[in-house]
Amino acid sequence: GARAPAASSKPEEPPPTPQALFAGVFEQLVARGAAPNDAAARALALAADPRLATYHAQRQTLRAMGFDDLAPATLDALDAERGRLDATVAALLGGGPGGVVENPARPGGASSGPMDLTADDEPRK
Repeated sequence: GARAPAASSKPEEPPPTPQALFAGVFEQLVARGAAPNDAAARALALAADPRLATYHAQRQTLRAMGFDDLAPATLDALDAERGRLDATVAALLGGGPGGVVENPARPGGASSGPMDLTADDEPRK
């Protein structure tokens, strides 16, 4: 007979509360070097975006992979790919929606550590 797919070993956690989302974004921005007042203003604006809560688990995974999970391009890719991580990563690396990435090397050659991909400046190592 047909077997049901194996359940995930971790129960899916509920999306964060708006307060927890704001606090997490604020802490992340301050850790990146933003001044507290600037971080608070940006965190408030970002926390209002429903995609931050909708794709919370995917954003955590993308952040662990070195992507800027708060960048508009990342949120747009998550939205376009309906949260599918493989397609989102391909889109962010230039493979296009659902595309295959043939050379995922970072701009400027291989490097170590995450890149900071923000909307207002070029990728930095």
